[in-house]
Amino acid sequence: MTKSRRVHDIGGLPAGPIDTSHHEEAEWHKMATALNMTLGPNMHGLMRVDERRRATEDLGDAYNRLGYFDRSVQAGANLLIEKGVLTEDEILNRMAKIKARNSAE
Repeated sequence: MTKSRRVHDIGGLPAGPIDTSHHEEAEWHKMATALNMTLGPNMHGLMRVDERRRATEDLGDAYNRLGYFDRSVQAGANLLIEKGVLTEDEILNRMAKIKARNSAE
């Protein structure tokens, strides 16, 4: 039986060089990591590693358009919506408030 590859399965495919140089993380990357750790199994237990992996792999075409932290945040948001913790409207409204606050600064 031949299985088709999912978007994240790139093992063995041709690829370019990997940039291994050190770079400073953006502040929101640190905040995303902290949020993921807080929601994870060792703290509040809202998200398990296997759930996060599945949600990330389920991003489809967006998987390749998004960066690492963008995928992490989107997958986390999708899981919170799936679990009924937040609605998409609640997330979008909060994002709009943050954008408005940041543009006013």
